[in-house]
Amino acid sequence: MSPMDREHVPPAIRVAVMGVDGPATQPSPVAVGTAQRGVQRPDPRGRVVCVFSGKGGVGTSVVAANVATALAVGGSTVAMVDLNLQYGDLRLLFRLEAHPVSIDSLTRSDGHLDRQAVEGAMATSDAGVRVLLAPSRPDSSDLVTPAVLDGILLHLARAYDYLVIDSPAHLDERVVGVMEVADDILLVSSSGLTSVKDTKVTLKLLQSLGVDRDHVALVLNQPRPRVSLPAKEIERALRFPVLASLPFEPRMEAAIDAGRPLVLTEPRGAFSRRVKVVVAHVGRAAEGGSGRLRRPAALWRLRFGR
Repeated sequence: MSPMDREHVPPAIRVAVMGVDGPATQPSPVAVGTAQRGVQRPDPRGRVVCVFSGKGGVGTSVVAANVATALAVGGSTVAMVDLNLQYGDLRLLFRLEAHPVSIDSLTRSDGHLDRQAVEGAMATSDAGVRVLLAPSRPDSSDLVTPAVLDGILLHLARAYDYLVIDSPAHLDERVVGVMEVADDILLVSSSGLTSVKDTKVTLKLLQSLGVDRDHVALVLNQPRPRVSLPAKEIERALRFPVLASLPFEPRMEAAIDAGRPLVLTEPRGAFSRRVKVVVAHVGRAAEGGSGRLRRPAALWRLRFGR
């Protein structure tokens, strides 16, 4: 991040740099599997996808769950982390309420991260997505420190083809740290005026953080029947292209209640077809390689309130 970029970052934020590009001590299960299939992986890490919205209530978790499920159905190994640490919804969206372990259980007083414990803490969806759930109690969210989260994400990125992170609408040190290292940021917005306004603010923030716009894709999700602004008008207002417009789907509520993402229950529906556009975008980017993963730069973590 250049000095000019730092001038645009709020004064309460500062950057600390930590290296993470050292080789894994052991080959991951994914790396072994792809080697056996004759696939050459140019980098030891999978692709990190951050799903974020500057506005709550636009279906960010629904989009994240459906994208992750579509990737898994397509044959990729996929891990998810519910980073909405106070009120995460992945437990319900995948019908994993009976799973007793969540991300806060991985916090250890000595700061050491047990990789076997990470795998043991994860639940598995019907489609095979491995999910690290948010704490069941909001007051447990503070147990997930940035250092603990860094270790978890690095392990999962090395062990799976894709790591999809469902982020909350508010920004804190952990969320912005994920944005800094994500290969793809799926920025979710509805067609509502306030959502478009918050999306514009988020795009400016990402620019100030030095995030390459090529790593950002705008996804319009329509959680209600009425469309406030058409996609072309939103593109003009944001000066940013829309990757995909996910239409209102009246059967979405039934899919949510059943704990099965719509790409499973209605694979040929309009919503699922548009999700496949997002999945194809992420997949093409992965095949083309990632500038972030190849450069020697390290993980940038933004410190709030210090």
